[in-house]
Amino acid sequence: MFARAVILIFIMLGSSAALGAKPLTRAEVHQLFLSGINASLTGHNDDARTAYNAVLVQYRAKKDRDGEADVLTALGNLENKLGRNDEARENYEKALQLYRTVGDRQGEANVRSGLGDLEYLLGHNDEARENYDKAILLYRAVDDSLGEANVFRGLGDLESNLEHNDEARTNYEKALPLYRAVGDRLGEANVFRGLGDLESNLGHNDEARTSYDKALPLYRAEGDRLGEANVHRGLGDLESNLGRNEEARTSYDKALPLYRAEGDRLGEANVHRGLGNLEYHLGSNDEARANYEKALPLYRAVGDRLGEANVFRGLGDLEANLGRNEEARTSYDKALPLYRAVGNRLGEANVRSDLGDLESHLGRNEEARASYGKALPLYRAVGNRLGEANVRRGLGDLELHLGRNDEARTDYDKAMLLYKAVGDRLGEANVFRGLGDLELHLGRNDEARASYEKALPLYRAVGDKLGEANVRKGLGDLESNLGRNDEARTDYDKAMLLYKAVGDRLGEANVHMGLGHLERKIGNEDEARSHFHDAAIAYGLAGMKKEQAAAESLSSHQSSSTPWSPGKLIAVIAVIVGGILTIFGSNLKNFLQYWWNKMGMKKEQEAAESLVSHQSSSTPWNRGELIAVIAIIVGGILTIFGSDLKNFLQYWWNKI
Repeated sequence: MFARAVILIFIMLGSSAALGAKPLTRAEVHQLFLSGINASLTGHNDDARTAYNAVLVQYRAKKDRDGEADVLTALGNLENKLGRNDEARENYEKALQLYRTVGDRQGEANVRSGLGDLEYLLGHNDEARENYDKAILLYRAVDDSLGEANVFRGLGDLESNLEHNDEARTNYEKALPLYRAVGDRLGEANVFRGLGDLESNLGHNDEARTSYDKALPLYRAEGDRLGEANVHRGLGDLESNLGRNEEARTSYDKALPLYRAEGDRLGEANVHRGLGNLEYHLGSNDEARANYEKALPLYRAVGDRLGEANVFRGLGDLEANLGRNEEARTSYDKALPLYRAVGNRLGEANVRSDLGDLESHLGRNEEARASYGKALPLYRAVGNRLGEANVRRGLGDLELHLGRNDEARTDYDKAMLLYKAVGDRLGEANVFRGLGDLELHLGRNDEARASYEKALPLYRAVGDKLGEANVRKGLGDLESNLGRNDEARTDYDKAMLLYKAVGDRLGEANVHMGLGHLERKIGNEDEARSHFHDAAIAYGLAGMKKEQAAAESLSSHQSSSTPWSPGKLIAVIAVIVGGILTIFGSNLKNFLQYWWNKMGMKKEQEAAESLVSHQSSSTPWNRGELIAVIAIIVGGILTIFGSDLKNFLQYWWNKI
C-alpha cells in the first residue's frame, strides 16, 4: 500500500508539472522509478507499469537518454515476466539503441540478458544463446559479477531445456558462487530451482527434492511469490512422476494462486498441464481434458511452443487411453514437430515412445518396434532413465505379443532395474503385470499369480485404475484357465467396472472376450454370444478391425445352448473309463497323468496318484493301442450324443 501511495503522489506531481507547475526533481523521479521496481517485485504489475510510464515522461522531458533507456529496460523486463513478448521486445530494442548511443555497456549488457531470457522462453535457442554470449562479455568488461551470474543461470536453463545436462549443471555451478559472493539470495534460489528441474528431468528424485527444498525458503525470505510458485510447480511435477498424487495436487494448488497473483500466464499454463497429467493418471479423463484445454491457449498466448507440445502429447496419451486411436495419433503428430522446432529431444523421445505403445496396442508390430527404436537412443542421449525404462517395458509387451518369451523377459528385467533406480512405482507395477501375462502365457500359473499380486497394491498405491483393471483381467484369464469359473467371473466383473470408470473401450472388449470364452466353456451359449457381440462393438469403436472381425465370428457361431445333463456326462465318463480299463488297466496312471498335466489340474493329478498306487508299466503305448482307445472313446460318444459332439469337443479343446 505504501508503494502504491508513493506512486500516486509522484504521478499527481508529474501531472501538475505537465500543466506548468514545477517539474519533478531528479531525486523525485529516481524515487518514483524505485517505487515502480518495488511494485514489480511484489507482484503489483499494473502499478509498476504506471510508475514506469510516468518516469519515462519525466526522463524524456529532461532529454535524459540514459534514464529513458533504464526505464525501457525495466518495462521490457516487466512485459517479459508477464508473457507479453511483442511489448517486451519493443522496449528492449528501444533501450538497446539508446544505450549504444550513450556508450553505456552496463545497460547494453542488461538488455542483452533480458533479450536472452525472452528468446529462451519463446524457444528461439540460437538467438537466446547469442544474446547471452554478448551479455556475458559486456558484464565482464564492466566487472559486474551479479550480471554475469544472471547470464550463467539463464544459460543453465537453456541447456537444461535442450537436455544438455552436463552443460546445464556447469553453468548453474558457475552462477552459484557469484550469487553468494554478492549476497544475492534470489539469484541463489533461482539456481537451486533450476538444479531441481534438471535433477527431476533426469529421474534423480532425491537430488531434485533437495534442491527445491533449498530454493523455497530463499524465495520466501525475499518475498518472491513467482519463484515460490515455480518451486511448488516443480515439486508437483516430481510428486506426480512418483505416483504421490495427493502430494502433487497439494503442490499444484499452492502454485496456481501465486501465478495468478503475479499475472504469470506461463506459470499458470504449466500448472494446468501438470494437473492434466495428474488427472489422466488417476483415470479422471474429463478433468484431465479440461486442464489441458485451459493450458493450451495460455501457452499460445505467450508463444511457448514447448508447453504447447507438452499439452498435445498429454492429449495424445488421453485419447490413446480412451481407445480413440486416430485422435491420439493426430495429437502426437502435432506435438512432434513442435518438440523438434525447439530442439527438445526428451519431448521427441516421449512422443516416439507413446507412438510405439499406440502401434503395439493396434497390433502394428513393426511400426511399434520402429518407434521404440527411435525413442531409446534419444532417452539415452539425455540420460533419462525413466524414459528408457518405459521403452524397455513397451518392448517387453511387444515381444510377449509376438510369442518371443525370452526376449520379453529380458526387456522386462531391464525395465524393472531402471524403474527401481528412479523410484517409479507405477513403472514397477507395469512390469509385474507384464511378467504376469508372460507367465500366464507359459502356463506357469503360480508364477503368474505372484506377479499379478505384486502389481495390484502398487497400482492402488498410485491410484492407477487402468493398471488395476489390466491385472484383474489377467487374473480372470488365469482363474478361467484353471477352471475356477466363479473366481474368474469375479475378477472379470471387477476389471469391467474399472475399465468403464476410465473409459477404456479396448479393455472392456478384452473382458467381454474373456467372459465369452468362459460362458461358452460352461455351456451358457446365449451369454457367450452376447459377450462376443459386445466385444465386437467395442473393438470397432477402438478401431481394431481384425479383433472386431474375430469377435463377430465367435458371436455368429451357432451351437446348442443346452448344457449336458448329469446322465449324459456320467455316460461319457463311463464309456471313456470303461474303454481304457478294458484295454490297459496297468497304464491308467500314465493316461491320467498325461491329461491332467495337459489341463493344469494339479489337485486331480495328485488324487489320481493316490488312488492308483500300484506300479505301472513304463512301456509307452504302441500305435495300435492308441488307435483302440480313440476308437472306443469316439464311438461311445457318437453313440450316445451325436448332436452334442460339437459341444463336447469345444469344451475339451478349451480346457486343453
